[in-house]
Amino acid sequence: MNAKTGSPSLLHLIILQIYFPVVPSAPMTEDMDALQLEVFRNYHNLPLARSAMTLISRMCDITMSPVMEVILKTDSGSDVHAILKLYDRRVQISGTGGTEGELILLSASSFLDDGTPEGTQQCNEHFDYEVEAYERLGDLQGTTIPRMLACVRLSPMTSGMPPDLLETPMARYWDVRGVLLQLIPGYNLFDLPTSTLAPSDPKEWSVLVQSAVDLAHEINRRGVIMDGCSPRNVVVDGQSQAPFVIDFAQCNFEDKIIAMWEELLESGEEGEDADFDAEVEYWKRVRGTDNPGVIGSVMATRVLRGKCIELEIQYPHIYRIISDVKRAKLLDGAVEAC
Repeated sequence: MNAKTGSPSLLHLIILQIYFPVVPSAPMTEDMDALQLEVFRNYHNLPLARSAMTLISRMCDITMSPVMEVILKTDSGSDVHAILKLYDRRVQISGTGGTEGELILLSASSFLDDGTPEGTQQCNEHFDYEVEAYERLGDLQGTTIPRMLACVRLSPMTSGMPPDLLETPMARYWDVRGVLLQLIPGYNLFDLPTSTLAPSDPKEWSVLVQSAVDLAHEINRRGVIMDGCSPRNVVVDGQSQAPFVIDFAQCNFEDKIIAMWEELLESGEEGEDADFDAEVEYWKRVRGTDNPGVIGSVMATRVLRGKCIELEIQYPHIYRIISDVKRAKLLDGAVEAC
């Protein structure tokens, strides 16, 4: 912000164009549901206010947590469009209560739970996993996964927290955190056969699904495994037709998996195994979860049944990767022996 004129600085305007592209969406209207958000972690030094009134323009019922397209104002006064994902204990199990494109009334009685410790712990774990995954995959943000813009929480006024609990230890059980993500205007990969935004030439579908399969494998290569993965974990940009993987609330990380295994081996709970190789075991876990295969095979079946079109998809050769890892370890051992 220009201190003398009160107008947005050139840097802020450039940032807004990069992170908040102009997209066809609903303008702010008085009948939209509103949320008061507190921004407690701002990535990329974006011009976001610490406390921002956010209007919900559309519900996106595509994950276990409530996800919505929102409009908020920056410090420069511009309206920006983003995706807000909240981590609430009750809604993540029962769904948002509406279908895509439908708004719901957010209130303490219909949206929040009673703040039980067990539910709060699960909610916080999902939030932490999501944020950690985006941070670990930072160089992929903006190209193959959305940019994470900020970490937020519902203000006490919006969350329905009783005023007498504000300064007590119980306040944390009412804390509803979330992330602001880059909005990818487009369609879900699952809707490829029916979406009007999908390529009109079905010959391009194999290339698109292959890109999503390769992206899932690349994420695995970087030490992140997505639990419950499906084609719905992929959003496709309507203009570039580039796939973006979303929803990392339920995932595992290679180093944490290996640390857990090593701890079990040291404690004797898993017994001794002279042939244990953490890297090999990780790729076995990758094979068992099969993020690329779940995305590709489901889409191949869906397109074949719905359009009688066969997709040509190549999948990662996990067993070849495992063999290469073992071979490299044997070579390293032979060199050390010499």
